[in-house]
Amino acid sequence: MDNGWKIEEANRLVRNTLVEIDALAEQIIPARAEALLDEFERDIKDGFLLKSMTVVSATCEEYGRRFRALATEK
Repeated sequence: MDNGWKIEEANRLVRNTLVEIDALAEQIIPARAEALLDEFERDIKDGFLLKSMTVVSATCEEYGRRFRALATEK
């Protein structure tokens, strides 16, 4: 368990990531976006179960990068 677990901060990180994903959604092939969003949901859940800010932050950063990369592919 992360000593620095802050649920409000974790929720803020997830909300910000989802806002970014939503903004990129129109630029991504829908099936690919849906599959990647499913992966994000599964992986972010692990961070919350572990109560780890490190995992939540890293997961949000990783999926933000992955969605941005998909948006530039189209």
